[in-house]
Amino acid sequence: MSEKGKFLKRINRFSVLIEINKKKVKSYLANSGRLKEVLVKGAECLLIKGKGKIPYKLVAVKKGDIWVSVDSHLPNKFFYELYKKGEIDFLKRAKFLSREFKVDGERIDFLFLKGKRKIFVEIKSCTLVENGIALFPDAPTLRGKRHLDLLSELRKRGNDAYIVFVVQRSDAKSFAPNSFTHFDFSKSLYRAMENGVKVYLIVADFNERERELEKIFIKKLDIFEILVNEYHLWRYPEVFINFKKLKDNSYYLDFKGETCFYCSFEENFFDFIYFARER
Repeated sequence: MSEKGKFLKRINRFSVLIEINKKKVKSYLANSGRLKEVLVKGAECLLIKGKGKIPYKLVAVKKGDIWVSVDSHLPNKFFYELYKKGEIDFLKRAKFLSREFKVDGERIDFLFLKGKRKIFVEIKSCTLVENGIALFPDAPTLRGKRHLDLLSELRKRGNDAYIVFVVQRSDAKSFAPNSFTHFDFSKSLYRAMENGVKVYLIVADFNERERELEKIFIKKLDIFEILVNEYHLWRYPEVFINFKKLKDNSYYLDFKGETCFYCSFEENFFDFIYFARER
């Protein structure tokens, strides 16, 4: 049974204050991210009864016309359900071995086995979306960077390694690392991809009635698409890039935007190249 209320304020990392039927109640928040773009005073909230001392648990917040799930535990459960349904292409015919597998002092969310190859999968929850681009992280994450570095190392040892960004809202089209928030995480992501770590994006809608995530699409991301998205994070609307991947794996580029009228293609192109080299 769920109830609705209005968000008032964040008390601390894992608790918030909600107004329900004109009464202020404390609610548990299963998310350590900042969530400042989602947890806005007066926003409509969806809650369920709490199991501990705190009377309620906050599960989702309304942003515009969509619900955003704020439960960071939900993506792992959702991913595992997709695996069991056979909807994760790189895990077809793979055997599940373990959750929270400990390796080199860290824990990786999932371990699978396909043939004789181990497959390590780390899941990251996204709640921040700007201009259709899902962004992670929304707060500096040394743990997240360590996970990327570990996935790189595991790949070097001959294993398969994946990082999957699960977007808990329906308005994302693609993904970029949030280098405004944590530049080193962005650099580690590109380094991991260069070492063979694969990046996937899963965009899901939050079902208010069932309080579950429902898949919209699953997409493998290449390094160029991610880089262009991150470039837009810094340059849009002054400059943005339309691009198309061609059959020979080259790219067609077209630079547009507010300042492009005054700049040559070469100037914009070399700005993009310099941006990429910084990473």
